[in-house]
Parts: sequence; C-alpha cells; structure tokens
Amino acid sequence: MNLKEAASVLGVHYQTAYKWVRTGELVAVRVGGRYEVSDAAIDRFRARRRAFHAAELPEETGTRPVTESEDVLEEFESMLGEPFVGLRSVTRFAVRRAAEIFGGACAIAIFDEDGNPKCLEVDHPNPGYATLIGSLVETFGTVTQTPGFAFSAFDEQKVLRISHVPQDLLRSQLRQELQQHLSLYPIRCLLSVPILVEGEPRGALTCTRSDADRPHSDEDEALCVQMAERVGRLIATAEDVEIAVNVRHRLTRGLSRMVEVPHQPVSETDLATLFDRVAARVDLPVAVMDENRVLLAVNSEFERFSGVVGNPIGQLFETVVHPVDRAADRASFDRLVTGELDFTDVTLLRQQSDGSGAMYTSHRAAVRAPDASLRYLVSVARLYRVPGDGSLADWPAFGEAIPFPSA
Repeated sequence: MNLKEAASVLGVHYQTAYKWVRTGELVAVRVGGRYEVSDAAIDRFRARRRAFHAAELPEETGTRPVTESEDVLEEFESMLGEPFVGLRSVTRFAVRRAAEIFGGACAIAIFDEDGNPKCLEVDHPNPGYATLIGSLVETFGTVTQTPGFAFSAFDEQKVLRISHVPQDLLRSQLRQELQQHLSLYPIRCLLSVPILVEGEPRGALTCTRSDADRPHSDEDEALCVQMAERVGRLIATAEDVEIAVNVRHRLTRGLSRMVEVPHQPVSETDLATLFDRVAARVDLPVAVMDENRVLLAVNSEFERFSGVVGNPIGQLFETVVHPVDRAADRASFDRLVTGELDFTDVTLLRQQSDGSGAMYTSHRAAVRAPDASLRYLVSVARLYRVPGDGSLADWPAFGEAIPFPSA
C-alpha cells in the first residue's frame, strides 16, 4: 500500500505517517517517487506502539544503605543472572561494596591475559577520599610506581594479609604524587586476594585500613576470598556477554545485507558461508532460524548443549528449551515476530540430555527485509555461572548442569 493508504489504516493524517517514516518509526520502501508500506510494517508499528504505552516505569529508590556481608554475596550472585554484565560495572560495584564492608580504601586491579593492566577501580567509605583517589587514578592511571602488593597476590596466586604495613616500603611503592596524602589517610593494614577467571589469575582485590589496632581478621579474609571468587565469575560472564553481543551483531548485519532485495531467497551456501565465518568457532551456542523458529544453522557448541539427539537442523528451537520455560521462550520470540522489538534478551532453562535444566541467557535478534517482513531469527546463548557458598569446589565448570525436576 502507498503512504496515504497506510495513514488511513493507522487513522492518522498523511503528514503524520510521513513524519513516522522520516524518523524510522514506520518502515517504508521508496519505489520511484512514492513510499510503499507493507502489512508487516504496519503490524510492527502497532506492536511497538502498544508496548510503549503498556510499559510501566520502575519506581525510583533512594541511596542504598551499607549492607551486611551476606547481603553483598547475594547481590553478587543475583548479578550473575542479569542479561548484561560489563567489566567496569562489576569492578566498580565490587570495590564500592568492599570499601563499605571492610571500612577502608579498596582497589580492584584486573590484568589481561598477558599480565598488562586492563582495569583499575578504587573506592573509600569517606566520600572525600574516594573522590581524591579516584581522581588520582583517572589522572595517573595507577596509584603505585612499582607493581606493589596487589600484584604480588595476583602473580603468586595467594592471599596476602599484612597486619602492620611497613611504611618505608609503602612509600617506596606509592606514586610521588600521593605521598602528601598518605599522612591524612594512612595505610596500616592490608589484605589482598587474587581474582581467578576460569582458573587463571587475572587480578586482585585489595582492601586496606588506616587503624593499626584493627587488622583484618580471619573472617575478613574468608569474606574477601568469597567476594573475589564471585568477581572472577562475573568477569568471565562479562567476557561471555561481550562475545555474545558481538556475534549477534555480526550475524544480524550480515543477514540484513543478504535480504536487502525483498522476496529474494538467500541461498543455503551464502547462509552457511556467513555462519561459518562468524559463529563456527565461537565457544557459545549460536543458532539461526527462519521466521517460524525452525533451526537453519547451528554451531558445535549449540549441538553440545542442546540435548537434541541427532541433527538439530530442521527442528524447532523450543525443543532445546526445558518444558517449564517453553511458554516464556515463545513469548520472547513473539516480541520479535510481531515487530515489537528487533533485539531481546531472555533467561531460560535449557533442556539437557539427562532431563535436567541448565540456566542460560539467550541474546536474540530479528532480521527483516526492507519492507519489514521477518526473514530470520538469531540466538546467541551463554550459560549461567552458578554461585556456591564461596569454595571453588562448589562452582560448577562452564556448562555443568543444574539438577532440575522434570515437568
């Protein structure tokens, strides 16, 4: 239909419909000197309008009080289930909570796989000092002129606890620009714990106190170890998210280019070539489906964790979803199919071959032709990293199943 007919269907003036086309709210294809609007574009526009008007804004809350140690650990565990987790958000949250719990300056240093500094966050329960050391880190990039205590804990992969920090050694490690502030905010006690990611040292959580009569206790050390373990899992999750979002973006971009010509089918060879280039060697389950959620392409990781016996190609995606979550799975896809969203993220239980379920987050996308008709669906999954009580033995390896009763 042309734009005037589309405006009539939507019950608005032609100029209003034209404005929606110009802003991208209403998809239209320019044919010669006029715009053509498909039924799919009309349905997509209506779905998004309904979702916008039905959405409820979350209630605002005030500043959070300092939490108890058990609450902090629960917060870390809940973060593992969030659809998006970023390195900076994890380290900033962790160092803030550590400063509140241990009552002194705290820092998290993260290194890349080659041992080079990648991220450094610092905080202090005193707002003035927190601002000071944060500004110094932003200005100079580090607080030490040598690797320092934290690097020792990271490099040697062991807990470092010093009840009385030698002040001459501290001054030799501290940057010259910070020397004058050391007398106002002294570091008398220090506790540094290595942060492991997939069993490899990647950083350290360091907590200090200025009161020499209040050294870190065994309980402080145990809690710091538990926090560092969870930070390690969150960093691994953040890296999974980065990979998943990148693969989703590359697949949707490549498929979108293939469907630029409306109603022209994409060859199986072209789809296979794109999928092999983008997803074949990714260590996360990746799948491409048609508009009916029938699997067209999957990588080896998808086959490994799907629990499907035999070749999954040609089967419905919901066959890999645990029965208790299939309704939620369909609801998530429906938001893409109707045009309400082009991208969505949902946490579900994946059906395992033994009948158990493994929690995972699926980062999904819809690929549409220029007339807004749906052509493909993309899913990139990452498994939920299950928290335990703090001991490394209680943290399942990547992909380990969670016992779950059958539906």
